[in-house]
Amino acid sequence: MRNLWVLAAADPASGENTVTMEQVDGSTSTNSTAESTGKNGAEGTGEQQAPQGMPPGQILLLVGLLVMMYFVLFHGPRKQQKKQQQMRDSLNKNDRVVTIGGIYGTILEIKDGMVTLKVDESTNAKVKMKLTAIAGKAEEKQA
Repeated sequence: MRNLWVLAAADPASGENTVTMEQVDGSTSTNSTAESTGKNGAEGTGEQQAPQGMPPGQILLLVGLLVMMYFVLFHGPRKQQKKQQQMRDSLNKNDRVVTIGGIYGTILEIKDGMVTLKVDESTNAKVKMKLTAIAGKAEEKQA
């Protein structure tokens, strides 16, 4: 058979803590008394200090991490998007470009966010695509 014990403390204001161990069936087995000593040395106060807030060092660390996350997650990609937009705005007719799919071509026309590329000189093949599909200007081969 299992024994279930209950510990109970009574009257913390008097400075004495009475601990009673009692079985579930109601019979009391042990009674002991102890005095508590607070952090400041005052006996019997029974008060505990409230937890303090975050230390300034941890707050500075948290702020630093948030600033770093901003630059990694938001500032870098925005800067790259602006650079891409400036490159696309500077495109002109007869510029040699490469698309995000890796197709090289020469710009024939830029109109309403659409670009017409000439991709093959021999068959005069043309491809029409969005301006945002241009990855960059193709580098000229130097002999």
